Amino acid sequence: MEPDSISLKNEYFEILGKYVDEVIKPSFGIEHAGLSSYSKVDDSDEFTGTISLPTKFSEYKNTDYYFKDEDKKFIHFTSLNTFIKIIDSGYFFANQLTYHDDPLELIYAGKEILDVISIEQLNELKKYLYSLSMCIFDDEKSIAAFNMWRLYGDGGNGIGIVFSFCSNKDNWKNTFLSSIYYGNKDKGLDKFRRFSEAHKIFMDKYPMFKMKPYSFAKENIPNDIGLFLALHKNSIFDGEEEVRFLKSFLNDDKNCDVRNKSIGLTIDKKNNLHKTYKIPIVSEKNIKRVAFENGNTQITGFQNKFFKDINSINEYINDAPFIIIEKVILGYRYNDEDLSRIKKKIAAMVNEKVNNGRNIEFELSNLSHRFHDFSKA
Repeated sequence: MEPDSISLKNEYFEILGKYVDEVIKPSFGIEHAGLSSYSKVDDSDEFTGTISLPTKFSEYKNTDYYFKDEDKKFIHFTSLNTFIKIIDSGYFFANQLTYHDDPLELIYAGKEILDVISIEQLNELKKYLYSLSMCIFDDEKSIAAFNMWRLYGDGGNGIGIVFSFCSNKDNWKNTFLSSIYYGNKDKGLDKFRRFSEAHKIFMDKYPMFKMKPYSFAKENIPNDIGLFLALHKNSIFDGEEEVRFLKSFLNDDKNCDVRNKSIGLTIDKKNNLHKTYKIPIVSEKNIKRVAFENGNTQITGFQNKFFKDINSINEYINDAPFIIIEKVILGYRYNDEDLSRIKKKIAAMVNEKVNNGRNIEFELSNLSHRFHDFSKA
């Protein structure tokens, strides 16, 4: 490389570093955003760098996008048929944002930065983000629980899976857990407005950054910002009180492929074939599989160790997200007879499949007796 090219490159990265310090960090509260790569543009004298956000979830503790309560259990509402598929496969499935019911995924908050990123880019980012929705489990004390059963629990005929994450989430990579922010509640959208304004100020301050050979364009904006956009939704969904598990392949698109064992295929209600991200359920089979993939081929005394301390599995699973099922709740349309009948049919199968050293409880929704008493009135 010629000396003048080296000089230009150094100048470029000096200014790009200032973009991180003056735009990215103050907008989102991230301490360690940085520069991840450098490349020439085609065969020209132009070059470009890439800004990336941290991959390790612990780096997000000072942001709004880190779920801090370690002791909370969650509930995922689904149909009975889907529950059977989950148990049979040994995985929960996080779905690609492209196929979510909300047409404004990413775009709702993204509209605040359209001068920085386009609608087309936002729609493209959806392909690399996978989410699993859940609520904090509170024994169905909130009014929201009834609405969630109606919307996502097959109209009260479905299942609520109560679970927790048992792996150390601080070690997760490109994997996130956060409450959803609705509308501009708690001024949630302000950070995107700050980002947009800071970006404008920066580009005015360094006009040469738009010119050759710098080639700083919209493509240089961190794709990872899509993570934050995915955690904001229209206020019309406010009653859902959603917590979202989010897996990102924004800077790892090569692994967003069915050859990756964590990627599966599914057919949705509209007969669309699309990819899913598989989150393993704690079972002896899954622990051994992940441990083997991490190079630990000698696992002994698993059951005894698991009985003593659920956290002991972390030495086997490293940074992989894992779910442990705590209990299964039948929707409010079921009664005591239904509970007895369903337990006889599937409880043994569930405990055999999951096989995590403990029996999973089955119970009726706390709303069931209220619903049936009201029906008789």
